[in-house]
Amino acid sequence: MRRRIPNLPIFCDPSHIGGVRELIAPLCQQAMDLGFDGLMVESHCTPDCAWSDAKQQVTPDVLDFILSKLVVRELAPTTESLETLRRHIDEIDNNLMERQYKLEHNMTVVQTRRYNEILDKRGAQGVLCGMAPEFVKSVFEDIHEESVRQQIELMNKK
Repeated sequence: MRRRIPNLPIFCDPSHIGGVRELIAPLCQQAMDLGFDGLMVESHCTPDCAWSDAKQQVTPDVLDFILSKLVVRELAPTTESLETLRRHIDEIDNNLMERQYKLEHNMTVVQTRRYNEILDKRGAQGVLCGMAPEFVKSVFEDIHEESVRQQIELMNKK
């Protein structure tokens, strides 16, 4: 929607998305983390007495507390160091795609010790970043599988 109508504000409705008041605070933060422009949160002085949607409303005091704890992040911060790192990663990726080191040095395609080291290190990093270890392992296994497939194909052409 932002691509079609870039100036259209996008709001999140955590009350209706979650359906229960316990989910309102985390959904508000997730909306801010995803770059929403604002929130619509149902509030009532006595939510349990509300005529409708009682389970998904919070008191004004609770709403004030939720809003005071929100972290609103920059959409596009200017971080030169991050851009420098991204350029460096791009250079490394390009070199890896173009080089045929193993072929040039008559090495086996699979380097088991290095593969296991990568899975262990990246798995631990992923967990520290809040990622599921199964997800990290799956991503790196898929990358490795495709890399091995391409290397074998390349070696069999020579």
